[in-house]
Amino acid sequence: MAEPQPHMAAALNHLESAQNQLRRADNDKGSHRERALELIQAAMGEVRQGIEFDNQHKEDRTQRGDRQYGNPLGQLNRGHRERHPRGEW
Repeated sequence: MAEPQPHMAAALNHLESAQNQLRRADNDKGSHRERALELIQAAMGEVRQGIEFDNQHKEDRTQRGDRQYGNPLGQLNRGHRERHPRGEW
């Protein structure tokens, strides 16, 4: 069963919204609008691949205790908090 991924789903929703807005924009952007649409399409593909990767490797993470696919930002945040003991950012 696929686990919920609200942040990835939200990212897809935002990308789809941006794509719709760009499609409605005038074409007089010197090909930048078209390039932005291409980049959004690529980003959407990457997000979907990330979701699929996560879903396929869920069992691996469970067996390893999530060591390999842990939260690297959590580690960075811990280091940051160590430098600022009051928890200030």
